[in-house]
Amino acid sequence: MDGEKALLRQPLRQISQPRGLLRLYILHRLSKKPMSGYDLMSDLDELTGGAWHPGSGSIYPALEDLRRRGLVEGSSRGSRSKRVYTITTKGSDALDGHTKMINQFARKWNNIRIALAELISAENLSVILLEATKFNRAAWDRILNSQELGKAQLQLSLKEYSLLLQSELRWANAKLKSLE
Repeated sequence: MDGEKALLRQPLRQISQPRGLLRLYILHRLSKKPMSGYDLMSDLDELTGGAWHPGSGSIYPALEDLRRRGLVEGSSRGSRSKRVYTITTKGSDALDGHTKMINQFARKWNNIRIALAELISAENLSVILLEATKFNRAAWDRILNSQELGKAQLQLSLKEYSLLLQSELRWANAKLKSLE
């Protein structure tokens, strides 16, 4: 019990991304197109709205580690000899293996979100839910543009999503009416 109290008195450390996520993200982006370290930093900053902004002290050592392991290759291009990285076949294979792990984790994420919701103030939770709605739209755009799913599967998924949204809208309207 004393150990638990001591643990609760310690300040929380800043929450960061899981170990290895930066390298996985680098492999993912390089699987789409060759990029420089600066391009990767800018891409992540823009994608996350500045929430995750690894600097050159993180990006370049990660790129060098991936290069030493044979997962990426770097070549100089342009007048400034900017180093541009590409993913190797070995890197693509590694990415495929890790992508399966990430997909499994993502399916568990909803259960984790439920527990986190208990720890978040109602005011912040309402903001997070509104932001999540924007994420849902971006996620659907990604799904529709990916060409990974067949037409029939896309139609079924969108119909299910549409029914869910209709149900959510009925619930929200009923709650609004009860607050009048």
